[in-house]
Amino acid sequence: MPEVLEHHSALAHLGLAARARPGDAPAQAAGVAMSELPYRAAVNLRGRREEEAFAAGVERALGVALPARVGGVAAAGGLSVLTLGPDEWLIVGGTDGPALRRRLLEALNDSFASAVEVGQQYCTLRLAGPRAADTLQKGCPLDLDPGAFPAGSCAQSLLSKIEVLIHRLEVAGSEAPVFEVPAFEVTVRRSFADYAWRWLEDAAGEYGVEIVAAPGTP
Repeated sequence: MPEVLEHHSALAHLGLAARARPGDAPAQAAGVAMSELPYRAAVNLRGRREEEAFAAGVERALGVALPARVGGVAAAGGLSVLTLGPDEWLIVGGTDGPALRRRLLEALNDSFASAVEVGQQYCTLRLAGPRAADTLQKGCPLDLDPGAFPAGSCAQSLLSKIEVLIHRLEVAGSEAPVFEVPAFEVTVRRSFADYAWRWLEDAAGEYGVEIVAAPGTP
């Protein structure tokens, strides 16, 4: 019988669910909406994009081509491909990390590549609203102006004292009423999740903060 893994919230001790606005309650006039995303599978992929077999194998496995530029993001079928470097990507989506890794390895059987499951290592926070970028900018050296860091971009950087991966989302459809644009996902190691949440909530305090339930939260 296959092992069933339980994925626990890295921030359960903060009682965010009890603080979150119910879905049928009116939105507050807050500058920043914050939430912790549920667990998502994540696979760190390494390989040579210029190798035809590698690029074709990834596209066959994921249903989307690798982004052409570092910092580019591609999405399809519930998966997002975030380009961390010229030969490194983070594939996120779904809840079955081992299956995602196997799918990639089977498609890359003839390529020089590696695929490592890393979803258990990380926690992802979402910030949205008119002052989300201002909040992040207090502790992040990236230029988060939409002209320099448009929707559909990602970058590894620092937030205060910790390493983070920031992804500026393209928000549309059912998420739009909950998350105002701009919206960002901030991925941190689980051991730094408490620090990151408290720092961000404090930094956003002057703009007004609302805790909301993230899409996919039971």
